[in-house]
This record gives sequence, structure tokens and C-alpha cells, in this order.
Amino acid sequence: MADPDSLAGQPAVRRLAGLPRPWADDDYPMWESLEYVAVAVGEQRTDIGADVREVGGFFARQDPNPDDVDWARLSPAEQARHYPRLTALF
Repeated sequence: MADPDSLAGQPAVRRLAGLPRPWADDDYPMWESLEYVAVAVGEQRTDIGADVREVGGFFARQDPNPDDVDWARLSPAEQARHYPRLTALF
């Protein structure tokens, strides 16, 4: 994701931030399920005949091990600098 801090503007993230803690598993947004929409559409539409991500040339920019920021080791001040909107929410 090019701008992780932009997640602070997403309604599901804002809803989560407003809930009392600790959060239940059902409270978390289901982001992964959105990926399956593209697969399902590709399977249902005969005019596409493939995963719509492939047809449209769209592939998510994600990396499970990003090397640009070691966010797990950031101090609270560094977190606020890198992710000001998320820090304000959480």
C-alpha cells in the first residue's frame, strides 16, 4: 500500500477505532474478502473468462514483509510521524 496512513479515512477503520477495547474478532474489517470479489466476477462473466484482476492488469501493491519502515519497532513518536492519522484514531 502506497500510503498506509490513508486507511484512517476508511469507514471500517474509523468504526473500529470508535469501538471499546478489547476488540472481538468480528469487529475487525474483512479486507481479505474483497479480493475474492474479483475472482468471483471473473468466474461468473463469460465475456471475461479470467480473474478480473488479470484482465484489468490490476495487482495489489502489498508486501507482507515491507522493508521501507520497520513499523513493529517504531517508538510512539515515530509512529505518529509516519502514520499521523492512524495515530490520532488509535
